[in-house]
Amino acid sequence: MKDRKSKFLLCAYSLPFVGWLAMTQPGYGQSIPISSDISEIVHLETALRQAMLDSDVDKLDDLMSDDLIFTDHTGALRGKQNDIQAHRSGMLKINELEPLNQIVRRSGDTAVVSACLAIKGTFGDAAFSEFFRFTRVWAKQETHWSIVAAHSSVVECQNQ
Repeated sequence: MKDRKSKFLLCAYSLPFVGWLAMTQPGYGQSIPISSDISEIVHLETALRQAMLDSDVDKLDDLMSDDLIFTDHTGALRGKQNDIQAHRSGMLKINELEPLNQIVRRSGDTAVVSACLAIKGTFGDAAFSEFFRFTRVWAKQETHWSIVAAHSSVVECQNQ
């Protein structure tokens, strides 16, 4: 018991020091430059957001895998054709889309993106204005990248 308490106290008193030490390192608080490793994915995410805003179904078709698995904010499973049809029919219209933050991780021919977006638009006759957290999995398939899986949730993520 005494050993466990000692370890707890060591951790409790060490954490503030570790945090202070991290803040004193060069580059703390500065933006991290985009490496060429992820720059292509960052560019594709920008193109995706623009295609969503423009309801550009041809561009959306290029960016999404035919086998896309998308879990929307209600928990429903959707595919590529569901998403494209919502844009094509006018059922989904995005009027504003503001990226608040984005994390990109790449491993070989796969990349994972977590992004928070402020989105305003209409779905059918209902207007909406929400913060969404998207997780997307991009895979390099033959000669190009495409989204193979995605998930969205309604969240509170102002500049998190």
